[in-house]
Amino acid sequence: MKIAIVGGSNSVLKESYANTLSAAVQIDNKAIGMTNSMYALLQMEKYKLLQHNDILIHEYFVNDNNHFFQGINSPERTKKILLTLIQQCMRNQKKLLLIMIYNRADKIAGKYSQSPIFTIYTDFIKQYMIPFIDMYHVLYTKVANQWPLYYKDDTHLSVAGMALLKDEVLKKLRTLPYLTPSIELTTAIYERLSVVSLVSPKPILATPTLATPTPILATPTLATPTLATHTLAKHIIKTLTNSLVTISYIVITDTITLTFDKPTEILAMEYVCDQRSGYIEIKGNSIIQKNTLKTDKLVLTDNKPIVACITFNVKQFEPATTYTITMIQPKDLHPSYYDRERNTYETLHDRQTNFKLASLLVTNNATF
Repeated sequence: MKIAIVGGSNSVLKESYANTLSAAVQIDNKAIGMTNSMYALLQMEKYKLLQHNDILIHEYFVNDNNHFFQGINSPERTKKILLTLIQQCMRNQKKLLLIMIYNRADKIAGKYSQSPIFTIYTDFIKQYMIPFIDMYHVLYTKVANQWPLYYKDDTHLSVAGMALLKDEVLKKLRTLPYLTPSIELTTAIYERLSVVSLVSPKPILATPTLATPTPILATPTLATPTLATHTLAKHIIKTLTNSLVTISYIVITDTITLTFDKPTEILAMEYVCDQRSGYIEIKGNSIIQKNTLKTDKLVLTDNKPIVACITFNVKQFEPATTYTITMIQPKDLHPSYYDRERNTYETLHDRQTNFKLASLLVTNNATF
């Protein structure tokens, strides 16, 4: 039994259910913190997770709801993402398990009754008979009103909470059914998705690895990341290697134009975030501006790079064959173009910035 995991930081913390599960079953963990379900599609396409695994565990419920509450997530887009994921599991005859971890403060405040994301999840579970684990129900059944004690903060389960989740996953794995194929999904999903990588890691010289892996953190990083560098055309190409990922990327210091073989919509951008990350403008048939610097201790305080993702939920692109990415200063941000991501570090100071772009999730099976 081979299991792929896509999800947020609850799936990559050192004490996470995913890490303790790996002692009992074979795990292909492609989760990453500070992202939503769009990144699940990117990881599924990039690593062909459904082709290489028997079961997909999806743990983006808390992130999807957090992003909605923060005003940066589109319920319509989330619905389409989840339908696409469900349909892909059906087409590939793979089993699916949804993990529902709640934001503790939002659950106590009763905010989930106001969330269309919560409704989308629960409706799909009922309509397509999707196996799931509701951690509020699990905790309340065990300890009633003491359930908040099984969190270490509002978003993350404690060690004890993770242990209970691991036990629930093991129970579910024994009886997971295949999803019943549904023809009605085909008109509401993303067809012909592809991940376009800016750089292949193959031409880059081998990068030394660490003898002793470092502990897994909320986002995959190493205490001292290893980089290999060379230059292709006018752009610097680097590779970040750690115990979880090897990711190659282009360093954009001014502007770059990407030309595709057919009209396509950019859904997400995978990149490496560090203290040099800054504001960018992406121009196709429409314009969207983003801040790529994350409010993350590893980045801002420890000066370490992390793998991150930009998604386009509230503001979306019209399909285009050409996209131009340009570094801009905060003073050049336009209110109608700017699309704020979760956990971005806003600064008005002019500074030398860049954008370390690794890959893009696009529609229409487009390529360069």
